[in-house]
Amino acid sequence: MQNTATNLADFINSHYSIRERKSLLTHQKSKLVIRFKLRYALYKSNPIKTIYVRLRVNGTTCTDFSTGIRIEATQWNSTFMKIDGDSDKVEAQNTFLRQIETDLLNLHTDLIRKGVKPTAQMLRDLYANIRFHDSEAARLLTYTRKFFEYHISSIDWGTAKGLKSQVQVLEDYLTQTNQLTANLTTVNPGWLMNYHKHLTTVRKVGLDRARRCVALVSRVLDFAVVNNALESNPLKSIKFPRSKVKPIFFLEESDIQKLEEYQHFSQRLQKTVDCFLMQIYTGMAYVDLLNFDAKKHLKREKDGTEWIIINRAKTGSIAQIPVVEKTKLLLVKYSYQMPVMTNQKMNEYIKEAAQIAEIEVAQRIGTHTARRTAGTFLLNRGIPLHTVSKILGHKSIKVTESHYAHLMTSTIKAHMKSVGLL
Repeated sequence: MQNTATNLADFINSHYSIRERKSLLTHQKSKLVIRFKLRYALYKSNPIKTIYVRLRVNGTTCTDFSTGIRIEATQWNSTFMKIDGDSDKVEAQNTFLRQIETDLLNLHTDLIRKGVKPTAQMLRDLYANIRFHDSEAARLLTYTRKFFEYHISSIDWGTAKGLKSQVQVLEDYLTQTNQLTANLTTVNPGWLMNYHKHLTTVRKVGLDRARRCVALVSRVLDFAVVNNALESNPLKSIKFPRSKVKPIFFLEESDIQKLEEYQHFSQRLQKTVDCFLMQIYTGMAYVDLLNFDAKKHLKREKDGTEWIIINRAKTGSIAQIPVVEKTKLLLVKYSYQMPVMTNQKMNEYIKEAAQIAEIEVAQRIGTHTARRTAGTFLLNRGIPLHTVSKILGHKSIKVTESHYAHLMTSTIKAHMKSVGLL
């Protein structure tokens, strides 16, 4: 902890009335008790708990505050207030707890020496003020977790799962390199390049995965800037390479026809196939089909043309999908409520159905195959790229272009042949 002399007066003046200030500036003995406790969430079945700090000064307490450390409940030694285990991660976490304890004791002693009789709440607030508003004390891991908690309620489950994985990868790296208490100000382009190198050489992840992981760090720094914990983000201009674009996997029209015409699926498989075909006809991702509500998302124009207008769960961008005849038939069949099951079951059942329908690539098929098939089908029919982009709900036409680049070559060839230039 840094010396508090420079900001103690300002802190007291801004947080306490004149009457309260007089009661604070007295020479009396002050007893501080610091305890670390596990906080049990609403769902006690969750084995992961957060370690909190409880302060007691002269018999009075204040609101507990989080250390940011999460562990399994069975790891906690309440007698010695430490985490059991001998791994590097556990050692770093215990060191962090002891540092918090030392910082609070030093802060308490410093206040007494200055003639201030601190309360538990004052000690907590002043510690938090120094810890989070002093750029040297704002920890990268703390802000990463704050960033995750801030966004978790506003993103779909698939994106949340990916983000949680990226946070865990970062925490693993900080642990392995003894940087668990690394500050936001230590993160610079060189630090980020070392992290990227670790991801690609030690963890051996692909370039796209590594790119997403390092992008998280930059997003966290942006978040810290917004929260006045950092003046600026030094990572804005850093770019990392992508993996080479692989041709997307999609179904041929003959495969789609087999699914449409097969008459002997069980009820379970038929519902799966119909949901899969609905994705092909509309280009909706699984999560968007799951969220589809005809009352909210189905729009009718004066001439009778119907549209599905829906915000994509992944990006929030709007997909504008014309309702074709086959889409209409499926909606009517299920009274405008598609029988969508879990993504895991859908993936399992569509493989089974495709195998029964004698589709050679059955084992490669998943729910997202339908969306890719939709984009491919539209482009092969000569639908302009910008129109396909609107239907699929891509954020920009560049996204569509990057996914379907190999198809654009064949489209160009077909156009050239149609005018006699090839």
